[in-house]
Amino acid sequence: HEIKTEIAARYVAADTSQESNFAPTGGLKFDFAGGFSLRGTIATSNRLPAPVLARATAAPVSPGGGSGEVSYVSIYDPLRGNEKNDNVTASELINTSLRPESAVTRTLGLVFQRGQVHRFRAAFDIADTRKSGELTFLDPQGILTLEPLLPGRVTRAASTDSYAAGRVQSVLTGTFNLAYRQSQNWNTSLDYAWTECLGGRLDVYGRWLYFQRYQLQVTPGSAMVDELAHPDGATPGLLRHRVNFGTGWSTRAYGFGLDGHYFASRQLSPVERAAQGSGQIGEQWQFDAFVQSDLARWIPWKSSRFGLRGQLRVNNFLDAAPPRYAADSTGVGVQPYGDWRGPVYSLSLTATF
Repeated sequence: HEIKTEIAARYVAADTSQESNFAPTGGLKFDFAGGFSLRGTIATSNRLPAPVLARATAAPVSPGGGSGEVSYVSIYDPLRGNEKNDNVTASELINTSLRPESAVTRTLGLVFQRGQVHRFRAAFDIADTRKSGELTFLDPQGILTLEPLLPGRVTRAASTDSYAAGRVQSVLTGTFNLAYRQSQNWNTSLDYAWTECLGGRLDVYGRWLYFQRYQLQVTPGSAMVDELAHPDGATPGLLRHRVNFGTGWSTRAYGFGLDGHYFASRQLSPVERAAQGSGQIGEQWQFDAFVQSDLARWIPWKSSRFGLRGQLRVNNFLDAAPPRYAADSTGVGVQPYGDWRGPVYSLSLTATF
């Protein structure tokens, strides 16, 4: 029935060759009979280091030569049998050689949508992303895990025991350009709406994000690592599956709904397994609920051009405990996908005029 296309290009001019770049992007969509559509995109981007990374650096204040605040952190030392050390000083070392991050993302998707009173929409997209020079910040544990690839970032005392490496005294954190990354993920969404349900509208939705591949090379010449099945600690928090789903019913006067979240188990790097007692962080289910009402109808001077809606939301109302994560850098010892303290109540007001 219809063919749609969009083409765009961004050019950044600068007085240095590192910051000058050209980024074209294009998209194409075919709408067929029966509600089917086929779509695809090719997008390129160049992301410069954040302005905060260009700030003036103070004189070194830490034993290792870092600048800024010095903090005491706990680390697990992979060169000493994953021994825990609670007296390590950490500070940030500004990287003055950061390059722009370059990325190319290709997507291909299929969409099906039908109906008026009963509306149904399904979409399935595959995305392939390849990055060079990806900007990432490594915390103290990340530096320790990748110490062989990042010389000069860890200061150790002389060994006085059976280990070849001495105890860690200080660690220099910072932002780095990773050599190369290729990731592939599937995105699936299902939506159903009944526009005449009991005088209101019923909505049901589902979202599923699945990472099929996530391969990372930290430095040029280093091994390519499967961060999903055998992570090395360079990309913490990566999940293979993540699902959101829910339903809600509403009229112009009031409404209510329920949202659910599923976070799959996550594989841990070898250095984190000893403290965890297993090779992964457990999965988690979380449920949120909300009620809302039109408050404008209670205002004496109400007008059709003015609206006021209030909503009360309770996140994690079943008080699902977050999964245990012994190597959590904050020291709490859990993996906080949401608010780890339990149910969270929020009240919001939205005015329209």
